[in-house]
Amino acid sequence: MTNRRSLSLCFVVLVMTFLTASPARATIMQRCQWNIPGPPWTNSHQVLMTPIVMDFNSPPSGLSTIAFISYQNMAQANADRGGVLRIIDFNCNQIAQFPDPSNPVSCPILTGMGCPCSIATTPHLAPTAGLAAGDIDLDSKVEIIGVIDNLSSTSGRQLIAFNLVGGVLEPKWCSQPLTAGDFIAPTSAPALANLDLSPSHVPAGSEIIIDNKVFNSDGTLRYSGVNGPRSRTAIAVNLLAAGWPNLPEVITGRGIYQSSGTLWSAPNLITAPTVTNSNLVYPAVADLDHDGFPEIVVVDQMANTLRVLRPNGSQMASALLPNVPGCPGSTGGGSCPCPGPNCPKCGGPPMIGNVVLAGTVRTVIGVASCNRYALYEYTPGVLSYAWTPNPISDPSGETTSTLFSGQLGTRIYYNDENKLWRFDAQTGATLLPVIPNTSITALEGPIIAAYDHSPSSHGFVIVVESNNNLTLLTRGVRIFDDSDIGLARPEWNQHSYHYTNILNPFGSIPLIEQRSWINLGPNTYRVQAP
Repeated sequence: MTNRRSLSLCFVVLVMTFLTASPARATIMQRCQWNIPGPPWTNSHQVLMTPIVMDFNSPPSGLSTIAFISYQNMAQANADRGGVLRIIDFNCNQIAQFPDPSNPVSCPILTGMGCPCSIATTPHLAPTAGLAAGDIDLDSKVEIIGVIDNLSSTSGRQLIAFNLVGGVLEPKWCSQPLTAGDFIAPTSAPALANLDLSPSHVPAGSEIIIDNKVFNSDGTLRYSGVNGPRSRTAIAVNLLAAGWPNLPEVITGRGIYQSSGTLWSAPNLITAPTVTNSNLVYPAVADLDHDGFPEIVVVDQMANTLRVLRPNGSQMASALLPNVPGCPGSTGGGSCPCPGPNCPKCGGPPMIGNVVLAGTVRTVIGVASCNRYALYEYTPGVLSYAWTPNPISDPSGETTSTLFSGQLGTRIYYNDENKLWRFDAQTGATLLPVIPNTSITALEGPIIAAYDHSPSSHGFVIVVESNNNLTLLTRGVRIFDDSDIGLARPEWNQHSYHYTNILNPFGSIPLIEQRSWINLGPNTYRVQAP
């Protein structure tokens, strides 16, 4: 397993138009920067995770805001605790934080929720874990789901749910403690989905997927999968096109957990023997060959490999991720054959979207390796580069991307350890300006969203930074305007965001999620859309 303390992770945001490439022009401008926290956590100004955007307010305000976790230093990040949950607006003004001494929560209330008393006075959130948001229990409030470190529990970590009510972040529950030997990885990103397809299930609402586990909407544990390979970005999807609707599957690590019976419980595991036995396997789903049926796309980090799998786990195509000689990120010296002990341990969650290449709309996959960002296109049995991979500066290469379809230009936004890059998504050309921007990187990355809920909502690039003694000027959260982005949805609710998973900025999760790969337009993953 890769040591994330000594390596870096980075994220890419890929912004594209529907048809034509744009000239290299300076359209991006910083709107604001959040990096001066108020008391009492005045030194908690670093950010190392992907933010989310929703209308978190109860009652709704009509404007979306941004939620993220800040931390103070690498000691906290390395200990997987010390994070402060914060909500800011699109002018970088802080709206709420937790813990918040000005709005204390009593110990009996917290223990009644299953939470440790100390979360009221001491930051407990895992700084590098993801957040997810949605109205998971059908109470017309958006729940924010995060990961806390509970020093008093055997396993040490629990999920925690919050509501933002009247400008105050209120804990709602903490999940039940896990048994010894089981855990939630500190860099996991939760995902939300309705796995029952029935509003009559008790408790009602959507489920929370994290690692190889499924939690109910009230924080009780529904299912914990087999030990061993897991996934920091597990996803839910209905893979079977025939007999719709069927109960969704959960894809995590190197297996697919299938539903059985009326309720989602006791799933079966279909192994994918071609995938390396590691928890660093990042999945996504799309129809790559446009036959109406989905393929599973995974980045198998321990083998430095991008794979395309059938729904039963058998492999259709694979490609080694690109690296320069010397293989930064490898575990040993010498040559870097893959698979093997010297193979670089590179690659993060894939982006999937549509772009015109050679006059034809293609479904492409964006992945970053140790020191290259590559865009792949799939033809039967083959994964090939859409253009020559671009150099990047991130030795770990554990990155992700998101594609945006607009009408003014194609843009890839990528933040490595030193710079915010923009590439032309059709040609790979670097676009100016290249913006200095430092981060030690983990599961964080830029996202695109709008702040108001009108049909003419303008999009913004949100960049999450952490200096770790690198560059204090770029710590915190930076928000950029870019006129080339155009219209955008006012929501980005989780790390594995896709268009069909969330219906609106008020947190409505569909009872039956439409298949994201049907028709060419929605055939995307980690992609923003108007």
